[in-house]
Amino acid sequence: MQIMTINEFANQCGYFYNAELDPEATCAPNNGYNCRHPKQEEKHNGVGCCFQWSCPLAIPADEEDCEKYGYEYEENEFVLMDEAEVEEVAERKMIKKLAAVKALAENGVGGEKETARRMYEDLKEKYGITDEEVAAVKEPTTAEVKQEFSSIAFALWVLTNNLAEEKEFCRDCMESCRDCSTYENIKDIEKQYEELKEQMERERAG
Repeated sequence: MQIMTINEFANQCGYFYNAELDPEATCAPNNGYNCRHPKQEEKHNGVGCCFQWSCPLAIPADEEDCEKYGYEYEENEFVLMDEAEVEEVAERKMIKKLAAVKALAENGVGGEKETARRMYEDLKEKYGITDEEVAAVKEPTTAEVKQEFSSIAFALWVLTNNLAEEKEFCRDCMESCRDCSTYENIKDIEKQYEELKEQMERERAG
């Protein structure tokens, strides 16, 4: 079993969403902490609410659980998850993100569209997710696409991880950099990283 806060779990869960960004939602209860899981029993006007004690996928952690895992107990804060299920939930979340990135890659404009296309292909390969799995996800709304993709921190995180992996491979290589695909990948990733940093700075300034 694995322990985490309900917020940490929500950030990984493919059923978690903000109803304020869903045009089909009748309301946005629970401050935007909402749940699409079919077994979620806590609902307000038909919209599921994400609570630690009502989560269909996790077990509420008690004082004994927190002490066992070395955490200070807080009421309604921690949940227990089977590690295999944590991986499944994380994969479902990534597939949902990929659906949003794909939508932007198909419908975006300019550099935004090209960056989304690159992210989509990179993440598919990195996590072993197929086009068919992405296509099976409910088509994201425009607001959901913007919410997922405009998370520049997420995009930077992906690029940073990709860059670290490429540089680690490069450090172990004893060959010349000339005509090396890894060296070219590093330059390309660094360029994308700088473009996203500039975009983030513009948004903060604007």
